[in-house]
Amino acid sequence: MVQWDLQLPHRWRRRVKLSILVAGALAVLSWRRGTWRRLMVLLFRRQFVRRDPIYGESLGIVYSKQDATWEMFLDGLGIPVDSPARSHVRQLFARPHIEATLVELFNKLTDGRPTATLQDISRLSNGLSGHLHVLLKTKGRVPLVKAVSEDQQWLDENFEFRFPPESPLDSQTFIGFVKLIIVRRVCRTLIGALGVDTLRGGLQAPLSINISFDVGGDPVILQTVTPVSTANSVGERLGHIQDIDEDQSEDA
Repeated sequence: MVQWDLQLPHRWRRRVKLSILVAGALAVLSWRRGTWRRLMVLLFRRQFVRRDPIYGESLGIVYSKQDATWEMFLDGLGIPVDSPARSHVRQLFARPHIEATLVELFNKLTDGRPTATLQDISRLSNGLSGHLHVLLKTKGRVPLVKAVSEDQQWLDENFEFRFPPESPLDSQTFIGFVKLIIVRRVCRTLIGALGVDTLRGGLQAPLSINISFDVGGDPVILQTVTPVSTANSVGERLGHIQDIDEDQSEDA
């Protein structure tokens, strides 16, 4: 059987082989840039994993295919729509200086690039820290919980599906996404300390919440004080969760 390349003139055989080599090299480069990987995701994993990575099974929290918002998360937790704490979060996020701060955070995170990558969001999640305490009781500070492996796995499996090239994570989309990260991290801390039923019942004492994003350079800081929601024992219990001396906490 005569091979196909023997049927071509010598100079054309060289050109064909060179073209094949160039095409192969470009394919490898495209794969490294994520082009082929995104294609494989679209072909073989068409379903967006809607369940929350931690509370999807236990509490049935799911997100919309089109969006994942902090309101959806609180709906899943069973926090009443008209609760004072929820209204406070809504008013807080509506303040112009909060949006400006989150845009500043986006610019620091992306170093001026117009869109954020999976690596950027992973760095954001791991760089989130802070604490909360009953107002005027700083010795009872409770540190915010850290990101866990389930969070990173959810990002790895869903980021490119949720933010494809035609709808990337730009600054405006980022604002809504980072609000979910903030609310979810604070609620995870409160659930771990008090339990979800207590959180649903409301807060007796106002809480001071301090959040810091360390993504390079000076950290981006957010602070707020929540209102009282109802008469229960949340304030007293939270004050005894972790009795940290304020001077020791600042030195840590």
